Amino acid sequence: MPKIGILTFVNTLNYGAALQCHALYEYLNGMGFDVEVIDYNNKEIEGAYRLPSPQDIHSVKEFVTFPFRYMLRKKWKKNFNQYDTAMKSFHVKSISEINGRYDAVIVGSDQVWNLRLTGDDWSYYLSGVKNTKKISYAASFGNTNFSKKQIEKINQLLSTFNALSLREQQGVEFCESLGYSATQVLDPTLLQNTRFWAQQEKSIAHPERYVLVYAVGLKDKVLQEARKIAASIDAKIVYINSPYEGAMPIKGVKNVYALDPRQFVYLFMRASFVVTSSFHGVCFSLIGKKNFKAIIHSGVDNTNSRIVSLVENLGISHVLDLSSNETINYVDVDSKMKEKRCASQKFIQENI
Repeated sequence: MPKIGILTFVNTLNYGAALQCHALYEYLNGMGFDVEVIDYNNKEIEGAYRLPSPQDIHSVKEFVTFPFRYMLRKKWKKNFNQYDTAMKSFHVKSISEINGRYDAVIVGSDQVWNLRLTGDDWSYYLSGVKNTKKISYAASFGNTNFSKKQIEKINQLLSTFNALSLREQQGVEFCESLGYSATQVLDPTLLQNTRFWAQQEKSIAHPERYVLVYAVGLKDKVLQEARKIAASIDAKIVYINSPYEGAMPIKGVKNVYALDPRQFVYLFMRASFVVTSSFHGVCFSLIGKKNFKAIIHSGVDNTNSRIVSLVENLGISHVLDLSSNETINYVDVDSKMKEKRCASQKFIQENI
């Protein structure tokens, strides 16, 4: 039985990161492989999710909210640490420690190749890893605004990979510009169908009819659109607070804090409508077959490509247009999704 290692972001308080890792692990496990998640901690990622300390207090507001923020972060950590404890893992301090352990290492998904996000951590490009098959699955660069020196190193490290797949078309085109063949595949959360995710839920109290809001950036714009839609369909608003935000509740909505990832799935599956600025918010809107609006940044230097690429491929670009009232035809979307899921699964089957 081939032994497979998954290298992605771990020990985060990020719903998308946790759920995509779980999805890929379960898919590979279901194929009969001996699977481990490589427990490698990136300092930048780890630092973003540490417990707040008194040194972080720089204002009266931060002083007043500190106890609540500390309690919340601690609860978030507990819920994420308890999620998916059945996954096997192998802890390393240096990525070179995996040499000789695996028949293949899969890098991805998530923005593992975003050097700004990781603080120029080349471990996710498997620098120094030898004697194993190297595969990327739905890896993301975030954006491709690299320096000349970074591109030279990326080029050299990608040459050591046996197969490349990217989450966004922009990433595929970047690899092709360096002379590599690359395939666009689905995010791991979309490798699994709605039935799979319905078995991953954990209940939480909610209004009977609600617009679900999950914002990673652009909070004001997301809330403005959510309030407009909630008024038009006579629904409440449920707001999923993220660890990136402060502790102050938003007025006029149901604020939910420190969700277990399974509760995150549960709320998406039962929403009447979703408004989100998150890529995985889009993914779980699709999984739950929800009508939704995706709010994206304006400008070039951003990570919009992951959302834009997905909705364009599914023929639902109207979800980006806030003036559009067009609903999603899930018969058509499901047909396209099935085709792309089969192609993504084929990439894995042919390259491991």
